Amino acid sequence: IAPFSPTFHLAQVAEALERLPDGKFKLRTELGTTITAPVLVIAAGGGSFVPRKPKIDGIEAFEGRSVHYAVRKMERFRDRDIVIAGGGDSALDWVLNLQPTAKSTTLIHRRDDFRAAPHSVAQMRKLVADGKVRLEIADLKGVTGADGQISAINCHTKEKGAYDIACTDLL
Repeated sequence: IAPFSPTFHLAQVAEALERLPDGKFKLRTELGTTITAPVLVIAAGGGSFVPRKPKIDGIEAFEGRSVHYAVRKMERFRDRDIVIAGGGDSALDWVLNLQPTAKSTTLIHRRDDFRAAPHSVAQMRKLVADGKVRLEIADLKGVTGADGQISAINCHTKEKGAYDIACTDLL
């Protein structure tokens, strides 16, 4: 793509796209960026436009307060006990970036195989080996809490059965 000298607008969620009378496209992002261009290329994985929400009954009561689908400000997680669910680039990026800020960081994924950049996986595994990140290979089954604030996530494995991980935030 380099020969075309593209402009990249990263880490923004597209909110509106319209075709103008002259044939150009007008795109507006959640950050207020407006792009008008004859051609748009949007490269995104699942969840880039609408978050992939876990299938957990009652999770809506915690969304926006202690359950988050994106990180707008890393400082929000300072000295918090966070659990990050997922095994892709986004999940591992947040593990690597939030670990120094959070009080504790736990990564939960249903299997010990990740769909993230090999370098990110290696960095995450080093943090786990150094005792700086907890890795749980388990299924996320639910959340416990009250008044919009979670106190734990509910997990399950064949080996351990059901168990909880105390936390203040779930990403």
